[in-house]
Amino acid sequence: MGLDLDLESISEATSGAVGSLVSTTLLYPLDTCKTRYQAEVRGNDRAKYRNLSDVFWEAISTRQVLSLYQGLETKNLQSFISQFIYFYGYSYFKRLYVETSGVKSIGTRANLVLAAAAGACTAIVTQPLDTASSRMQTSAFGKSKGLWKTLTEGSWIDAFDGLGISLLLTANPAIQYTVFDQLKLRLLKRKNKTGKDSSPEALSAFTAFVLGAVSKTVATVLTYPAIRCKVMIQAADEDDGKTKNPQPKSSKTIPAVLCAIWKREGILGFFKGLHAQILKTVLSSALLLMIKEKISAATWVLLLSIRRHVSRNLVFNLYVNMAAAIKRCSNFKVSEMDSTLQTFPPSETQGKIARGALPPSDADDTFSKPVSGSDEPQQGGWLRIFSVASYKQYFDVDTSDVLERIKDSLLPFSGTFNEKTSNSPDLYGPFWICTTLIFVAAAIGTFVTYVAHKMKSKDWEYDINVVQWSAGLFYGYVTIVPLVLYVILKYFSAPSGLVQLFCLYGYSLFVFIPALCLSVVPLEIFRWVIAGVAGVMSATFVAVNLRAHIVSAGERWFLIVAGIFLLQLALSVVLKLYLFTVTV
Repeated sequence: MGLDLDLESISEATSGAVGSLVSTTLLYPLDTCKTRYQAEVRGNDRAKYRNLSDVFWEAISTRQVLSLYQGLETKNLQSFISQFIYFYGYSYFKRLYVETSGVKSIGTRANLVLAAAAGACTAIVTQPLDTASSRMQTSAFGKSKGLWKTLTEGSWIDAFDGLGISLLLTANPAIQYTVFDQLKLRLLKRKNKTGKDSSPEALSAFTAFVLGAVSKTVATVLTYPAIRCKVMIQAADEDDGKTKNPQPKSSKTIPAVLCAIWKREGILGFFKGLHAQILKTVLSSALLLMIKEKISAATWVLLLSIRRHVSRNLVFNLYVNMAAAIKRCSNFKVSEMDSTLQTFPPSETQGKIARGALPPSDADDTFSKPVSGSDEPQQGGWLRIFSVASYKQYFDVDTSDVLERIKDSLLPFSGTFNEKTSNSPDLYGPFWICTTLIFVAAAIGTFVTYVAHKMKSKDWEYDINVVQWSAGLFYGYVTIVPLVLYVILKYFSAPSGLVQLFCLYGYSLFVFIPALCLSVVPLEIFRWVIAGVAGVMSATFVAVNLRAHIVSAGERWFLIVAGIFLLQLALSVVLKLYLFTVTV
């Protein structure tokens, strides 16, 4: 029972945290405008911002549009951690309550108490990050400080500004998720109950979006005055050159803020920016819950597989199953057979690529055929790309096959990679390579920068942007470039397979892993040579393996191959400038 409890709690926590991360990033400029508008408390005759759009136009007029993203890394970190803790605590408390009380369903009052307890735990742990994020957003455009400097410029007590209101605002998510769960329960009560080892019934994306919007609107309207007080307490002191005397600390207490709003703006001041708050929080929470509902189902596939293979190597098991747990946009039920995903390395009867059980030979039909043995409802046509079963075959790969393909990627002139993988492309290798590249880039880059600063006796501060930048670069490159190339080849009627292109480009990046490791040598000319050699090897590997397929495009085949080669070289130049270069 203890394992079941942890699995369900972790499933809820992971799906909630990922959903929060995506929604926060998409809506961050709106969040910055909203926060700056809420933080201002002046008389109407001296108001700097008359409405939300004034904040946006100020950023444009001062050519500081990118400053709308200042503090994004801190906000994402705070959002991910807080949502993980909240969903884990909420799910854990619910399971604990059911087990100890013996009730079959949780009432509204109990839900409120459990959600408030989870919210209180979250607020205490993440309050410093929340305070730092608000200060970064309300700082003058282009003058935002880093996370560490923002937190250490005052005492540690200052880092917990607004903790009292944050604890009070635990009523917000308590109301929101209680309303959401109760509405969801009523919508799903007519459906058949799933078995013990099945994934929880999932809402459709549209239904989850609507329920999320309704539940968050109710919670926001009821708690908005406290929300605005919290923003004003956490806001950065004015530093625009016009205010000689910054606000004293006493003016940022709850009574002082309440008095300031009442005297300068009246009772309506407590609801200033309510429309912006509703717009942002409704969209954010609706996206969060929609993504959470979809990821939750795939997460259950992963966790059930872990439980069935808990005695095996969990590190490899997690790698494969996380890659296979593709976000799904359609409802499905996981049967006993579906829960046995491939482990790595596979057993003697599971290695399809090595044993000759090949996927469809028609490269253009890689997402259109069902996988045998799956109880999942088989959808027709392109809708099958939203089915986990459609991707299982691309992660069912032996270690020996992955190592052999990595070896081929380091021999760029052989040109046999596409021929060997034409009937059995895999996505596990590219996923593992990109993930490893992100880790190596962050670790090596941080180490080299730290050493360079210490050698010159200069202060060093960890830059989390390296992780975010590396993830966006590598995952984006191996996704967008093959997609664009696939469209181009289709236009010229050249034979191509989308999965095969993903596979080729994924393995082409492996050479940058040893190149990044060699960049620790503190010689700039050596780093240029390493980046250049890696770029040429990677570009040659892709161009040579695609040449035979592109020749059928006619006279323009040379231009296509040259473009592919130059684009891969451009990637190596970008890596040299941003990852192989150390600035002190």
